[in-house]
Amino acid sequence: MPANAVMKQRARELLNGRWNEHVAVSMLLILLVFICGAVTGLFGSSTGALVMAFFVGAILEVFMGLFIDGAYLYFLHLLHKEKTSLLDVIAPVRMQPDRFLIIELLRIGVFLVIWSPSYLASLLYDRSPVFCEVFTWIWLPVGLCLCLALWMIFGFSRLLLLEQENLGALASLKKSREMMKKQFLKLLGFLLPYIGYLLLAVFSLGLGFLWAIPYFMTGYASFYEELKKSSHNA
Repeated sequence: MPANAVMKQRARELLNGRWNEHVAVSMLLILLVFICGAVTGLFGSSTGALVMAFFVGAILEVFMGLFIDGAYLYFLHLLHKEKTSLLDVIAPVRMQPDRFLIIELLRIGVFLVIWSPSYLASLLYDRSPVFCEVFTWIWLPVGLCLCLALWMIFGFSRLLLLEQENLGALASLKKSREMMKKQFLKLLGFLLPYIGYLLLAVFSLGLGFLWAIPYFMTGYASFYEELKKSSHNA
């Protein structure tokens, strides 16, 4: 595979000249995140309201995941120098959406399992607040590392589904795992600068995301293409 710097340079070159459309994709994704947060924030603090907010949030999270998959299709088209359109964002809805829904439901399920120890510890807050807070802070980096590792191993399933309409959801997860064999550290090194850019975007009142999202998604799609070539040549 090429050096990480080469793939990032390729991403920057592809993005040059058409920033209006790229920023529009970013704005759409940011708007969806804002809507999801605003809707779940409308519920009260009672137990019933929190349960309702959880289920509504999970449903919105699934649909938001579909739009994120569509954004990846947009940047894959850009990478292949094919015609791009904002309508790419809704493409998964008409590309056997059940496959993407399975991936999103599995993602949410794994997320809940990973963070369930922290939630269970919070139930003991009245009895032992010190234990609860210490456990929560200890589990936070553990949970984040687990989420990142699983996303790195299985994350390319989304792009595989976008390119192969006859590929099933579970088969895409297996193929993503196979592609990532012996490539974990390379992908981690590739992602670390992007994580820094996304953190900086937070401190720019969110305006930095308009640049960081297209740069990240194009770079990630570029890594996927090179990983795919490497897997075929192996």
